[in-house]
Amino acid sequence: MKEMEGHNGGGKVYKVVAGQFALPSKESDPKATKRTYEDTKTKETKTVWEKLIQSGYGQITGLKRVKGGEYGDELHLELTFENEPSWIRMKIDSGYALDVMKRMLNKQFDFSKPCILNPMEIEESPTKKKYYMMVVQDEVKILSPFTKEYQQNPNNKFKLPEWKEVIVSGKKMYDKSDVIEFLWYYCNEKARRTDPMFKSLVETRSQAYSTPPAAAPVTPQYSGVPDYQQQRDAAISGAQTPPQQQQSQGFYTPPQNQPPPPPVQTGFGGTSVDDDLPF
Repeated sequence: MKEMEGHNGGGKVYKVVAGQFALPSKESDPKATKRTYEDTKTKETKTVWEKLIQSGYGQITGLKRVKGGEYGDELHLELTFENEPSWIRMKIDSGYALDVMKRMLNKQFDFSKPCILNPMEIEESPTKKKYYMMVVQDEVKILSPFTKEYQQNPNNKFKLPEWKEVIVSGKKMYDKSDVIEFLWYYCNEKARRTDPMFKSLVETRSQAYSTPPAAAPVTPQYSGVPDYQQQRDAAISGAQTPPQQQQSQGFYTPPQNQPPPPPVQTGFGGTSVDDDLPF
């Protein structure tokens, strides 16, 4: 199997193209499909051959955030995909990546179970497309919990941050950085509650994508939540997150065979074990 640079565990590496999973292939492969595109950096027309898959089935076992990847900042999902160790890589601010992270925070989604992933590209008008990642688990379609009604309900404290409107070269654009940090942090928090051995990595690469990365395990930090959430996260982290260790794979892996921590008061009317985050 082809090992992607920086993916020390090896495996096949898929990307999401026009609502499908694409695996790099060769022109000689009878199952490969030809795709021509314009390189956004060089403006050159390029041709690639890929195997296309509409959907896949597997269990998500790791999350990786790559800063300075081929597509800028990227989200990589590690999973057993089509019965093989694989990675799915997406631009982290893309509709695909943001949507799949939102759905993973639905209470119905369980990191300990396999799921079906199906990227979708919806054309809303001749000039506007939207991108989603359908998630199905136990024959139930997992939706984003952050609906308009949920976000507007004053009783809901765990809310997705708003996009920030910015002006760049006279054009109105949106800064999604707060949303990305929020989703990344809480997806990892939920995954580790489900499986203490869940793998998480933030990797920073140089501008040259071919340069070997210097990977280091980190615990994601998020400072944009309300004070009560910060206090709760600190209590949870102190009670449930063992010290980080450097592993040969470059992933965070807690020590094994450790007894579960005792419940610790969080200051929010519950304990770090039963305190109910909405996922």
